[in-house]
Amino acid sequence: LSASSVVSNSASNNGGGILNTGSGSVVSMTSSGVQHNNAGSGGGIYNGVAGNVMLSASSVVSNSASIGGAIFNGGAGSVALSASSIFLNSADNVGGGIYNQSAGSVTLSASSVVSNSAINNGGGIYNTGSGSVITMTNDGLVQGNSASNLGGGIFNRHTGLVTLSDSSVILNSAGVGGGIYNDLAGGVTLSTSSVLSNSAGSLGGGIYITDTGSILSMTNSRLLHNSAGSGGGLYQAGGSSLVTASCIVDNSDTAVAYIGGTVPITATANWWGYASGPSGAGPGVGDSVSNNVDFSGFLTASILGCPTFSDSDVGIVKSATPSLVVSGAAITYTLSFSNAGPGIAYNVSVTDSVPAGVAISDVFSNGVAITQTSGSPNFAWTVGNLAVGAGGVITLTGRVDDPLAIAGFIIVNTAAITAGNDITPANNVAFSVTNLKKATQSNVQSSLNPSLYSQAVTLTASVAISGVTVAARPIGPTGQVRFSDESGELATIDLVDGIATFSRATWAIGTHTVTAEYLGDTN
Repeated sequence: LSASSVVSNSASNNGGGILNTGSGSVVSMTSSGVQHNNAGSGGGIYNGVAGNVMLSASSVVSNSASIGGAIFNGGAGSVALSASSIFLNSADNVGGGIYNQSAGSVTLSASSVVSNSAINNGGGIYNTGSGSVITMTNDGLVQGNSASNLGGGIFNRHTGLVTLSDSSVILNSAGVGGGIYNDLAGGVTLSTSSVLSNSAGSLGGGIYITDTGSILSMTNSRLLHNSAGSGGGLYQAGGSSLVTASCIVDNSDTAVAYIGGTVPITATANWWGYASGPSGAGPGVGDSVSNNVDFSGFLTASILGCPTFSDSDVGIVKSATPSLVVSGAAITYTLSFSNAGPGIAYNVSVTDSVPAGVAISDVFSNGVAITQTSGSPNFAWTVGNLAVGAGGVITLTGRVDDPLAIAGFIIVNTAAITAGNDITPANNVAFSVTNLKKATQSNVQSSLNPSLYSQAVTLTASVAISGVTVAARPIGPTGQVRFSDESGELATIDLVDGIATFSRATWAIGTHTVTAEYLGDTN
C-alpha cells in the first residue's frame, strides 16, 4: 500500500484493519494510514505465524482492541516501522499501542508511540514471552502513554527483551512503572537514551523492576524529572539493575530505591545533579538513594547536557531580649532563618549553643516545618530542603539561672545554619550579646584608726561581685569610687582590679565618717 488508507473496519477476533499471517506473507505500507479500526486483538493490524509487516512514513491512529490497540504481533512475526507513528490507540486490556508476544520482533527506527492507553498494562508497548523483542533506535519516542495498572510507556515480562538506543521514554503514566515496567525475567537495555518526566501513582516513576532474573541495564543515558510515591527514578523490588555513565537528576524521593533483588543496585560513575553526589544514603545533596545502592565514583560535573542543581544562600539572624539582665531575669532568644536562593537549599540544619548559666524552658517555631534533634545547651534542628524565599523563626525562652557560671559581664549566644549547597558562609553564623548586671558589695578601710594629728591616713575601698571571691574573679569591676565625708566629696578615684585608694596627709581634729560610694559601670 502506498499513499493509501485503511479506515473504519472491524473484526470480532483478529485484525480490525489488516490481518497478516503465515510464513512469507508480507504487508508493506508507505505514506499510508490505518485509522479507526476495531478488533478483539490487533485493532489496526494483526500479524502472526511468521508474517512480516513493514511501515514507512506511515501511521496507525485511533484504533482499538482488547489486546494490541494498534498492532498485535506474535508467532515469530516481524513488524518494522521506519519514520512512522502509533498514535492515540487504545486497549481494553493490555498493549494500547503495540502488543508483541511469542518470539515476535518489533523494530522501530525514527518512529513514535504516542498517546496510547491501556485499561490494564502496557499503555504504549506490551512485550512478553521468550524470544519476543522490541528494538527502538534513531530518535525513537514513547511519549504520553498511560496504563491504569502497570507500565505506562513500556511493559516487559516473561524473558522478553526491550532495547532502546538513542530513544526517549517521556511523560508516560501508570499506577506502577510510569515509564517502564519490567518483571518475570524480562530484560531492558537503554543506551544513549532518556527516561524523562514519567509518573507513577505509587512506585517507580521512571522504571520499576521486579522478580528474579529481571535485568535492567542503562548506560550513557538520562533519568530525569520522574516522580512516584517512592522510587521516583528507579524502584527495584527484585531482579538486578545497572545504571552507569548516566545522569540521575530531579527525580522525586527516593530517586533510586532498593527494596529487594540483587544487592546492591549498581549506580556508579553517574551525575546526580550536584558535585557532592547523591543525598539520602549518599554524602551529598543530589538525587536521593536508599541503602544498598552503590553510587561510588559519582561524577562532579554534569554530562549529557543534564541539569545541575542551583546553589543556595541560607542565612540566619539572631537577637536577644532584653539587652541587659540581672540574675533571675527572663531572657528570650529569636532565631530567624531563610534561603535567598537562587536554588533550593538541601539538607538544611540549624543549631543554637545556649551559654552556661541560662536555663531554657520553652522552644517555639513557626514557618517551615523543623524537627528538633538535640536539646539544651546545644540545640539542633533539621529543616530538610528549603525552597527559595522560605524560612522560619525559632524562639527560645528562659531565664538567667546561674550568673556565677557566666564568665565576665556578657552572655554570648551563637546560632548557625548549614546547607549542603550553600555558597555564602558569611551569613551562616549569628551572635547575640546580652549584658549581665551583677550585684556588687563594697567596703572601705582606714590605714590608721584612730590617727594622731599630722598623721597621713590612707583609705582603701574594695568592690567585689557578690558571691565571688577576689581569687575567683579574673578581673574586678571597673568604674570609679567617690570618697566623701561630712564636709562633702573628698575625691573620685578609678578602680584598679576592684581597688581604689585615697590618701590625705592631714585631717581636722575630730571624728570623720568617710563613705566610699561605688559609682558602677555598664555591668
